[in-house]
Amino acid sequence: MFCLLAVLALSMQSCLGIGSNIGSNGSTNFKQATTTSNGTSIGVNTSDQAIFKGKIYFTLDRNLYVLDGNRNIKQLTHGMDVRDPAVSPDGKLIAFIVRHDDKNYSDLVYMSTSGGPVKILCTGAGRYINNPPYPAPKSTAAWYAQPAWAPDSTHLLFLSDFQKDKWDPGVDAFLLDLMVFSISIHDSCPSQARNVAFASYGDGGDRDPSYRPHHNEVVYTHFAYDSSQTKQVIQILLTNPDTISTHPQMGYKPGVYEFDPAVALTPATPDLTNMEPTFSPDGNSLAYIRRQDATHMALYIMRVPDGLTNGLKPTPDIAQKALAPYQQSSLILTSLYVSQPIWSPDGKQIAYLNYTNNVFNIWLVNLSVNAKTGLYTMSNNSTPVQLTDAGGHLNADSRPFWTP
Repeated sequence: MFCLLAVLALSMQSCLGIGSNIGSNGSTNFKQATTTSNGTSIGVNTSDQAIFKGKIYFTLDRNLYVLDGNRNIKQLTHGMDVRDPAVSPDGKLIAFIVRHDDKNYSDLVYMSTSGGPVKILCTGAGRYINNPPYPAPKSTAAWYAQPAWAPDSTHLLFLSDFQKDKWDPGVDAFLLDLMVFSISIHDSCPSQARNVAFASYGDGGDRDPSYRPHHNEVVYTHFAYDSSQTKQVIQILLTNPDTISTHPQMGYKPGVYEFDPAVALTPATPDLTNMEPTFSPDGNSLAYIRRQDATHMALYIMRVPDGLTNGLKPTPDIAQKALAPYQQSSLILTSLYVSQPIWSPDGKQIAYLNYTNNVFNIWLVNLSVNAKTGLYTMSNNSTPVQLTDAGGHLNADSRPFWTP
């Protein structure tokens, strides 16, 4: 009985994403690195199980850091509230968000990866407008979030509510939800920003935008209500980033049931949560997070067909083709809170944020892929391994980024 319980415990640890190198439990595999901002000590796993190539960018106490494959950590910003770092494909620039919560706005900025001054591309700074009696008073301040680079290293996707002052009499509301936009770093923001994907009114808008490698497509998470307007529908959608802006005659618009060219990769099942999509480096597979139940979240990987966004509106055949791979999704791991997956540049690992011992840390999982089917699994004879021991200083609401 004791042996059976021991085997069961080890099996549960593997299923829940709990590895053997728990730094907060005093593992000697973790070396301590002291940050330069406030003397905070962070542990970094130096064991052979935590080997990775490239650099991982993330935030601690709202400062930006980079961890390299030699497990050396370096602080890149000081005194700013930093979120969502993203490095350009050519490796020259890093974009991120600077929030000003005391003034209810944020800025989209970028700087050289080698350091230097921070340049503001889009600022959300605004003012309160007392506008009685109708419409209601409003603010011109705006939120920006989650930048993602285009393959040309000059255009960025981002989320924003800067169009919130657009009044839709058909809905009788201002559009306060975040939507997906694109901007060149050489253009004026937001005046020259283009709509990429619309939001539904009132249920959270969009998030998690990124480009599909080797395709002119953008993936994102979309929040909406079902037809009863009482249950939430959270889906992963795929769209061509140019369709809305280049086809004004189509009358695309946000709304209660918004009209846009996006195609769904996950089903519109009420209260089913599929979110945080991220493409493999070859663009053929998509890692994402699915909520299993009230106490379990899971990391899945599925294939994504080509040719889904060639039209101006998804046909029934395209919609069926887009949803088919979801049923063959591969379960990689399950945990209480698992989030923000990112692929290694070589496609052999995924880093993600995991909640254990009452704190979030970065974990790694090694992957294997079936050469015939293209389906991924966790590598044989491996378990997820904890990479950092941040002692509660890791910001789990900020997307990390992995670059060569």
